[in-house]
Amino acid sequence: MPILTKRRSLVVLALSSVSLFSLTALQDSPGEELAKMEQLGEYLATPDKHHAYFKNFVGDWNTETSVYEMKPTPGTASNKLILGDRFLEGSYSGSIMGSAYDGKMTLGYDNYKRKYVVTFIDSLGTSIKYAEGLLDKSNRTLSVWGPMDEWMTGEHDKVVLYRFSLQNENQFTLEIHDLALYPSDTKVVEITHNRKQ
Repeated sequence: MPILTKRRSLVVLALSSVSLFSLTALQDSPGEELAKMEQLGEYLATPDKHHAYFKNFVGDWNTETSVYEMKPTPGTASNKLILGDRFLEGSYSGSIMGSAYDGKMTLGYDNYKRKYVVTFIDSLGTSIKYAEGLLDKSNRTLSVWGPMDEWMTGEHDKVVLYRFSLQNENQFTLEIHDLALYPSDTKVVEITHNRKQ
């Protein structure tokens, strides 16, 4: 091997060793890494101001469900905080287009994703609807988007908007928007909640 090539090889090897040593020296010890992971895990598991928003929905409610321009139908809803105030669990019942139903909702805020998340299940089908989104600056309107299958039209995973709007401490609405209808009016369902006295 020529002398020049040998010298180049030695220089590259020396530089690689220095870089590897520097990188290793900068890394935390396993104990420090574990402490950082525990601290992050604790932060991600701790309810904060975003979870306090759920308190607006706690309680028992009378509901009126409107589908398109049809006459509103009555129902009820009951919401409570669960798992150390990390989630809002809702139970609801009523009728829609002549069919009675019962359902469950779970509303949360994912500290890792930094988004609100919600799931819906009900006795009208076997699907689990999931959506995620953000609260507006007024802290009164929560908009979450997610996919929904529409078996009546054969559509899969079409995007739906769910919008929770606080009117006051005794009233809020949940709207469901079919975004495929845009630019026409996209609201297809509105459920008005009035607190039981």
